[in-house]
Amino acid sequence: YRPGNAAVVVSGDIDEAVVGQRIGSHFSAWEGAAPERTPSPPPGPNERERICFVEAPDATDAFIYAGNVIMGSSDPDFFPFLVLKQILGGTTRSRLFMNLRESKGYASYAFSEMEVYGESGVYWARARVLPEAIVPAVREILGEIGALASGPAVPSEVEEAKSYLVGNLPLRFETPVGFADWMARYVALRLDERQWDRGLDEIKRVDADRVRAAARAYLAARPVVVVAGRADWLASLAEGFPRIEVYDAGGTLKQTLGKGEGR
Repeated sequence: YRPGNAAVVVSGDIDEAVVGQRIGSHFSAWEGAAPERTPSPPPGPNERERICFVEAPDATDAFIYAGNVIMGSSDPDFFPFLVLKQILGGTTRSRLFMNLRESKGYASYAFSEMEVYGESGVYWARARVLPEAIVPAVREILGEIGALASGPAVPSEVEEAKSYLVGNLPLRFETPVGFADWMARYVALRLDERQWDRGLDEIKRVDADRVRAAARAYLAARPVVVVAGRADWLASLAEGFPRIEVYDAGGTLKQTLGKGEGR
């Protein structure tokens, strides 16, 4: 930890001079330049089917995550993918929720999220499902991701997603805590200035063609699937897929099962 590589963010009804004095009283003697930044290439996306199981002995429902690597914050596809993520699982009106909960009744919730850094990011779908519905739920999640990767985005979905994002973005700055949190992330992660200065305009400029292009670029690769649940649920998962990687709670690979080997 070095002062040349740190930032203090303060927001609210403050006196700049007083805040500066108080911060200085704590940190003025702290020395050290920022370390040299050595850019590293972003990780490549997962390309093959990977179904992973993590034992959660006390679980009453199964938790499914499916995701992959995406672009960084400065990539032109960032805002189209933000809209795409919203279509996939941003709200209770999105595809994942309407399929897994409203249509199939597999899940108590099903959403999608994304996190971006300077050079790369990740997206993931997540769902809490009934133990007996693990295999069909995984297939439906992969199916929804695949449908967006291979088919056109529906213009009405694009406009609804944009409307939600435009309306919700100002709420992130509604409180001093929210404002400080966003500014800290902006500085620490060196996010692209478009997210700060022109975010609303960038969202409004997204159309169905740009969403489809982002989907084909980032959703076509097979996502990594992680299922957390009780050990006795592993058998049904192993029956449904040809290869299951089994991990302990610390992330250590314990075994790899072929189809039907979980019994």
